[in-house]
Amino acid sequence: MQEVRKAVIMRFLKIYSKIALDNGLKVNILRKSDVKLSDITSDIDAETELLNISNTPVLAIRPTLRKDSKVMMYLHGGSYVSGPIKLQVDFIKKLAIKTKTTAYIVDYRMAPENTYKEAYEDAMNAYRFIVEKHKTEEIIIIGDSAGGGLTLAFTMYLRKLKQPMPQKLILISPWLDVALTNKEITKLTDDDDYVLSQKGLVEAGVAYAGDKPVKDEMISPLYGDLNGLPITFLLSGTNEILVFDCRLLKKKAEKSDMNLSYHEYEDMFHAFVVAPPVLEEIETATEDIINFINEIVVKGKRIPIVL
Repeated sequence: MQEVRKAVIMRFLKIYSKIALDNGLKVNILRKSDVKLSDITSDIDAETELLNISNTPVLAIRPTLRKDSKVMMYLHGGSYVSGPIKLQVDFIKKLAIKTKTTAYIVDYRMAPENTYKEAYEDAMNAYRFIVEKHKTEEIIIIGDSAGGGLTLAFTMYLRKLKQPMPQKLILISPWLDVALTNKEITKLTDDDDYVLSQKGLVEAGVAYAGDKPVKDEMISPLYGDLNGLPITFLLSGTNEILVFDCRLLKKKAEKSDMNLSYHEYEDMFHAFVVAPPVLEEIETATEDIINFINEIVVKGKRIPIVL
């Protein structure tokens, strides 16, 4: 049954993502699954509110049973050209409810109509709004895929500006080098990674970079300095081309003062944890993330909380 479920997910992902990236970037195909945040409504478990923060649309998700001690800011994936999709919104909502944490989904502007400049501006608008309401030791920034790369790069930008930084980062299958220059990537075939394709991704990365070199840390945070960054949870599957840069990030972190916890899941696909919880690995990875969110930090040390 596990393999049947996995095959169904694979088929869906090939239709949604692979076709849009295989022979060059097809933005119109990628955006077919985008959801309007204004269509996300409240229910018995959580209240939703679409905010306009300095012209940046942000969806607030406030669990009915919530604590005010933590807050999440979410930057969605989608190759910097699409998203969020309903699966991503549902995943963040689930995390918010499970951890009793308010979450803010940032609908940042995307390429090719915009570049990193607008994405950073929107992320900063949302972050400043959150900082006004919460202590920085209560803030967690979470991102998947392109949003994971943006999460890390944006935090480096905060450090550069000497702005207060969040306490924790969660990077789900982050896109760390938009040029995908890691030669290890060739070890995976199209049958291994049935979600991502280099050709379309590289085109998207160039569009997002605009006037910046693609290896600038604001575009590809793999090339940035990891010292002085927040406690970080990093997740990847072995059947995705981005796993090799995740491993490089782990090695770089070990040579810095970065407190990074790396979780790699065998035979799992890109950003698998965002998919519906029909596989054991998805449920396990979700629990790992929930435990990381619930952990308290005292003098830089993580203390698990058992609920």
